[in-house]
Amino acid sequence: KKFAYEHRDLIVKFLAAQLDKAEMIKNNPEECAQIAAQAAQDMGIDVSAEAFEKVFQRINFQIEFNYTIIQAIYDTAEFLYQQGKIDKIPTLVYDTSFLEEAKQLRSQS
Repeated sequence: KKFAYEHRDLIVKFLAAQLDKAEMIKNNPEECAQIAAQAAQDMGIDVSAEAFEKVFQRINFQIEFNYTIIQAIYDTAEFLYQQGKIDKIPTLVYDTSFLEEAKQLRSQS
C-alpha cells in the first residue's frame, strides 16, 4: 500500500500497460501469441505460439474490480486460512482511482 501511494505514477503506468496488453490480446490473439512465443524463445524457453493462444483463450485479463471480485479474493483467503496455508486473513485494500487514472492516461495517447 505504501509503495503504491509513494510511486503512484509507476503504478498507473503499469496498469495502463496491462490494459493495453489485455486489449491487444483480445483484438489480435494470434499476433500476441507469436510475440509471446518469441519472447519465451529469447529467454531460452520453448513454448509454441499455439500454446500461448490456448492460454489467452482461458485467461481473463480483466483488471476491473467490483464487489464480486473482491468477495472472491476474500473467500479464497478465508479458504487458505482454514486450510492452514496462510497464518491470517489479510486486510484487503483496494483503490480504484489508480485504475481510473490509468484509463485516462490511455485515452490521452
